[in-house]
Amino acid sequence: MKKSIAATATILLFCSVASALDDTPENRSMQADRYVAAMPAKEMMNSFVGQAVPKDAPAQQREGLLEQIKCVDAVSLEKAMKEAMTKDFTADELKALADFYGSPAGKSAMKKHYAYLADLMPAIMTEMKKAQVKWMQARMKTMPAEAGDPAQEGEPKHQVPAPQK
Repeated sequence: MKKSIAATATILLFCSVASALDDTPENRSMQADRYVAAMPAKEMMNSFVGQAVPKDAPAQQREGLLEQIKCVDAVSLEKAMKEAMTKDFTADELKALADFYGSPAGKSAMKKHYAYLADLMPAIMTEMKKAQVKWMQARMKTMPAEAGDPAQEGEPKHQVPAPQK
């Protein structure tokens, strides 16, 4: 039984290593192209406006954003996407992204992604406000007492010289 488990683990390890792409600029570029084909810039932008703009936003605001998106230079944006992706991700990571976003499940998930972010944003903002309060409280505890503070014993640390006459 132990030999069977060891053999299976070895085969799985070999398969995962064997299927790894060489992390070359060419492979990164090829996988980035696959990603952009699965996630075109115009489609991403339209999805963003369709889902991120509040449902109760005035129709004029929604229409204005849709009109602005028509003016987006998709070629330029996709070029920037590819440059950033090939800089930040390995060939295998880009392949995984392209595989996922090119799949039916990935396409479906992406259509819901901005709605998810819009739903999550109030919780993120609430937590950030709480964190800011905690940070400020901790910071106030570490700041030196003000000169002349009655709670401070002895001479103030920072004395302002008297004006000279």
